[in-house]
Amino acid sequence: MLHRIALLTALLITAAPALLYAHEYEAGGLSIFHPYAYEVSLKGEPTHAYMTITNNGDEKDVLLSASSPIATSIDIIDNEEKMDKVEIASHEAVKFKMKGIHLRLNGVKKAIKPGAKHPITLTFAHAGAVKGQLLITKLGEVSLCDDGHHNKKIGSDKRN
Repeated sequence: MLHRIALLTALLITAAPALLYAHEYEAGGLSIFHPYAYEVSLKGEPTHAYMTITNNGDEKDVLLSASSPIATSIDIIDNEEKMDKVEIASHEAVKFKMKGIHLRLNGVKKAIKPGAKHPITLTFAHAGAVKGQLLITKLGEVSLCDDGHHNKKIGSDKRN
């Protein structure tokens, strides 16, 4: 019995970082992998959010908008230009990244610290409103799970 407890403890300790940092949400044929944003130390500053959206469906879908209670507004950005939408072709993925497509959270309402999770809603033309959580990471820190490794489903969201 003690051997089983020790083994379970060791597994939890080694798996904890992956479980903490990666998450995935699915709706209407879309997978939203590991949405995260960088910390903000002062109220009112902007921050940027990144993720990968994969369309597993047979029709294209379109990201129309995003919202979160931690920001006054969210813009869709591509190379610092504001966009009205992001099209995600059938059986394709769009990776949100710096110097490319990403979300800009304007007027962050309070300081947000690394390790915290905050709600975000992405609104799509076909999938509708998809609710998830933004993981906050340190400014400049590369997300631990951007490479898409580890595929383990736990609970209602996938942890990678």
